[in-house]
Amino acid sequence: MTNKEIPAIRRIVTMLAVVVCTVCSAKAEDIVCPDTINVEQKLIQQVDGWKGSVEDGINRFSNIMFYDGPPEQKASLVPDKQWRKGDKEYATWSLGPSTEPNREAWISCFYAGTFAVLSRPLPRNVTVCTVTYDPRHGTLDPGYVERISCSLAVPSKTEAPKPTLH
Repeated sequence: MTNKEIPAIRRIVTMLAVVVCTVCSAKAEDIVCPDTINVEQKLIQQVDGWKGSVEDGINRFSNIMFYDGPPEQKASLVPDKQWRKGDKEYATWSLGPSTEPNREAWISCFYAGTFAVLSRPLPRNVTVCTVTYDPRHGTLDPGYVERISCSLAVPSKTEAPKPTLH
């Protein structure tokens, strides 16, 4: 190794250390959709020859969807990557940062037996969300979505802190 090669190697090692430290500085938080919701449903129009009724019960959390912007804008996102490991399935969505200053990624929680949906924006520092699925449950069954984990970019010391998930 020559004396000219040593500074180049030092620069490469330093750049790798910065990249590794940047990756290590991201943290993850789980998002938890409420397990159940109570909704009120009613028959809007009677059907000749039939007696309408509505069953009592709770609606259990069954699935999620991510959006680029509020859900009513219908910009649902597809996973960037999906894979299976053992008896679990995984999907990853890359969510940020947006090129539009006021644009936010949103998550919606869906519930079996109803069209009621709970939605909220994700913190702006969320970069990637990974969902763990249990395929032994159907896509509308409770237990299908096992975990929602989102990576939060840690602001540098010069940036103002960003909100975290609660």
